[in-house]
Amino acid sequence: MGDILNGIATLVVGFFALYLGYTQNRISKDKLKQDLFEKRFVVFKAAQELLSQAWRQGDLQESDVFLFRAERTQGIFLFDKDITDYLDEIGNKALTVCQCNTELCALSSGEKREVLLGKKMAELKWLFDQHPVLADRFSRYLKISEK
Repeated sequence: MGDILNGIATLVVGFFALYLGYTQNRISKDKLKQDLFEKRFVVFKAAQELLSQAWRQGDLQESDVFLFRAERTQGIFLFDKDITDYLDEIGNKALTVCQCNTELCALSSGEKREVLLGKKMAELKWLFDQHPVLADRFSRYLKISEK
């Protein structure tokens, strides 16, 4: 009888340890999801802020682009290639706007100025068009859902 009780007690302790391990594993996965969300959200907010700045002012300053690029660097480790490429495209187009601004300051009139202005406006339009779709592009990475 004592052997049976010892066997049952061992079984109960084993199942309890298994349950604790499963619970700890689930808590660790949830913590990882939360940590990833927070870090990814910082990158998302940086992109959103850059696009909002372009939208509000109709222009961008180099400081806006540098702030974005500082946060964007984290994205390399947090997102798949689709989002890192998208962030690169946003950054490159924003930088092109700033470069056009610099070159436009040196030109008072002429065909080159018109070409630069057209290039700047095309890049700004692309950036404006990203504002409403940004959340959709990031949604797969920012969802906290039960699986």
